[in-house]
Amino acid sequence: MGLFKDENDRNSRLSSRKWQKNIKDSFLATWYNYNSSNSIVVFVYLKYSHSKLNHMINGK
Repeated sequence: MGLFKDENDRNSRLSSRKWQKNIKDSFLATWYNYNSSNSIVVFVYLKYSHSKLNHMINGK
């Protein structure tokens, strides 16, 4: 099965990854609220991470 020992291992890893992403997103949202004056920084960060994600997905 490649990287995963079995289906349960796969599901638990994927859900923990989703959980980590939710933590990161909520952290960013909180950080954004506290640092609204730095919103351009957050915007640039999100743009960068989004384009990096697209790069990984599309392989361009």
